[in-house]
Amino acid sequence: MKFSINSIQLKKSPEDAYDQLFDTFLKNGTVIDKLILAGAPESLDKKNCDNWKIGVSSIVFPDGNATTSYDRISRFLDLEQLECMEFPLTLVSMKFLDKPEVINCKSLLLSPGKVDDISSFGNHLNHLMNEHLMVVFPDYSDVEPLVKVWIESPRPVPSRFSFIYWFGNEDPEYRSIEKNFGAVPAVHPSDAGLECRSLKLSDGNDLIMYYSKNPQRFTMEVYEGGLSTEEADEGEPSEKRARQ
Repeated sequence: MKFSINSIQLKKSPEDAYDQLFDTFLKNGTVIDKLILAGAPESLDKKNCDNWKIGVSSIVFPDGNATTSYDRISRFLDLEQLECMEFPLTLVSMKFLDKPEVINCKSLLLSPGKVDDISSFGNHLNHLMNEHLMVVFPDYSDVEPLVKVWIESPRPVPSRFSFIYWFGNEDPEYRSIEKNFGAVPAVHPSDAGLECRSLKLSDGNDLIMYYSKNPQRFTMEVYEGGLSTEEADEGEPSEKRARQ
């Protein structure tokens, strides 16, 4: 069976065609599950967005330099429904880290970009309040700056940070974390077979740290304070604990 599709030539400029598609398919109250923002035409600057919003639950930026495109279309977005954002780390995209919707969205994934050293943006993560913050980076790097950030600016419960890397130390050691931060050996509250290190945060909550493979990652999780020695030994989670 064969199908043939005849091309149609429109007597419209690309901007006019985009506007027609926008007006036809996007109405006030439209809900988009995943918005992949590769670009936005200048004509959107002329559109009136008063009393006109599109709901969106996930936003992905394939290009970390799409700040102008986002500013153009964000006027039309109902960000109260936003749960997940994803974009590459670049010197330009770091500006996104100051936006309220990025700071507070439930899940934030920062993928590899034109940032050669994780320490160059580590301090930009200390104000983020995501339930799950994920950073994907090609090479394993010293995680101490990231641990320091989480100790100095405690997160709400539950909060999780995942540093995912492709190459690096396959048998990581915890000695530097123990020496510099006072972390002690522990058993994960919900996985007795997982080797962890834990330390007490200034707000009384516990920070649990561990490595895992497939993919290789370093994870920090914040649990409600009060993990007793018995709970740590038995590997049983407290009824008060919350985990994403």
